[in-house]
Amino acid sequence: MRFGIIGLGKISDRIAKGIECSEYGTLYAVASRSYEKALDFKNRHHAEIAYGSYEELLNDPNVDIVYIATINQNHYELIKMCADHGKNIICEKPLVKDYEETKEIYAYAKLKRVFLMEAQKACFTNLTRKIRSIISDGVIGKIESIKASYCMNADYVSDHWVMDKIYGGVMKDIGVYPLAYANLIADAKIRDVDVTSVKREKGTDVRVELKVKYANNVIAYLMASFRDEMTNYAVIKGTRGTIIVENFWKNNKATLTVGRNMINIEVEQESEFQAEIDHACMCIMNGFKKSLVYGREASIKVAEIVDMVKNIQS
Repeated sequence: MRFGIIGLGKISDRIAKGIECSEYGTLYAVASRSYEKALDFKNRHHAEIAYGSYEELLNDPNVDIVYIATINQNHYELIKMCADHGKNIICEKPLVKDYEETKEIYAYAKLKRVFLMEAQKACFTNLTRKIRSIISDGVIGKIESIKASYCMNADYVSDHWVMDKIYGGVMKDIGVYPLAYANLIADAKIRDVDVTSVKREKGTDVRVELKVKYANNVIAYLMASFRDEMTNYAVIKGTRGTIIVENFWKNNKATLTVGRNMINIEVEQESEFQAEIDHACMCIMNGFKKSLVYGREASIKVAEIVDMVKNIQS
């Protein structure tokens, strides 16, 4: 499938690498509001064509699927533009502004009969697929708890887009990773959520802790922060064993402990974006309009909790 990338910031180099490694996708076109930037990106990643506007890329009939990699503020408008042009869509997280917009944008994609998927790479990696298989086989018994963090020391200036009160904050930027991952692993309805949030003077969240209780009695303890430099792990504890993954959103290695036995798990991975890209391609080629791993319901579930964080008073 021929990909077009809209938005050519730092993350787009890694997205392009994922497409290059893909079994089903090829990088066909790239677009930026600066043609010079698009041309440079095209040459570095061996795309076929560069465009100096998003509209030009969307008007190209050879583009099968668009990967939206712009800042959060532009996602809603660009998803609609892609859908209006009949393009299938992968959009970087967070998909759109809030819970209501998430429901609306999936309905719009359905109306236009295009595939739409939120990019949550942690849910698609080869390692995550391996871990889910281990859990499904009962190797660690019944899951009791999940701990996951994504924290770093990133003192963004107040006018950086990541610090926007509506579209930014730590929960939308990196907090969605542990939440989406825990939801996938727990694989049950959310029963209750406790939220602790630290915000800057203008109301943007910079540190968030969540305690999520699921209907199957799994409890997830999750943390995201722009103020805490730490080693980030996901720890999945079952009645018979434990799985530990450092940097769970991109790693290809984990440790499985059952009793006194410790087993190192390793899977092949050229790019942490490759699996989600191949998954989207396979869904589209088989006629699906949403992901079978991280679809509408998964996006809505995360968006609802992100809204809870946003609505907590400073």
